[in-house]
Amino acid sequence: LARRLRRGASPTPAQRRYLHAHRAFWRYALPSNVLNAAIGPLPLLLIGARHGVLAAGLFALTQRVLAAPVSLLAASVQEVFKRESVRQYQNSGNCRPAWRHAARVLLLLGFLPSLLLLLAAPPLFAFAFGAPWRAAGELAQILAPLYFLNFIASPLSYVFFVAGRQKIELAWQLALFAMTLAVFAAPLTLHQSVAAYASGYSLLYLVYLHMSYRYALARDPAGRLHAAR
Repeated sequence: LARRLRRGASPTPAQRRYLHAHRAFWRYALPSNVLNAAIGPLPLLLIGARHGVLAAGLFALTQRVLAAPVSLLAASVQEVFKRESVRQYQNSGNCRPAWRHAARVLLLLGFLPSLLLLLAAPPLFAFAFGAPWRAAGELAQILAPLYFLNFIASPLSYVFFVAGRQKIELAWQLALFAMTLAVFAAPLTLHQSVAAYASGYSLLYLVYLHMSYRYALARDPAGRLHAAR
C-alpha cells in the first residue's frame, strides 16, 4: 500500500516533462504572485503602525475608491488582451498590435477620471463621503498619477507570461517591495510618505511599461511560446 501511495504521489514522466517545460511559472511566477499579494496591504499596515489608525483609515478609503476602476474596467481589457496577445505571438512571433491597441484603450478610459481626481479629488471626496473625509481626497490627489499608470500597466503585465519573462517580473516585484519598505520606514509625514511612495511606484511602473512593450515585440531566443493556452 505504501509503495502504491508513493507511486501515486510521484509525478509521471509526462508530468515531469510538463513541469520542466513550464518551470518558469512555479519557479518565478508563483513567488512573484505571493509577493504581489503581500505588497498590496503593506502601505496600509505601515501607515497604521507609523501614523496611527486615523491615517490608515484615510488611506484605506483612498485605496478602495481608486482601485475600483482597475478591478472593473482594466480587468475586462486584460481578458481581451490575453487572448489576442497569445494568438498574435503564436502566429507572428510578437504581440505588438495587441499591446498598442490595449494601451490606447486604457489611456482613453483612464485619462479623464485621473485628471479629474488630480484637479478636484478633495472636494469630490468631501461631497461623496462628508467633510471629515476631505483628507482622503488629498491623498487621492497625490496618488492619482500612480493609479493612472497602474490602470494601464496591470492588463499589459500579461506580456511577461506570454514572453516567458517571469524572472524579470519577480525582480520588479522585489524592487517594489524594497522601495515600499524604505519609503514608509523613513521619518516623513503622512503626505510626504504617500508622495514618495507614489513617485517611486510611478517610476517603477514606467520601467515596467517599457519592458512589457519591448517583450511584446519579439519571441524569446528559443522561439517558444510560454503563455498557458
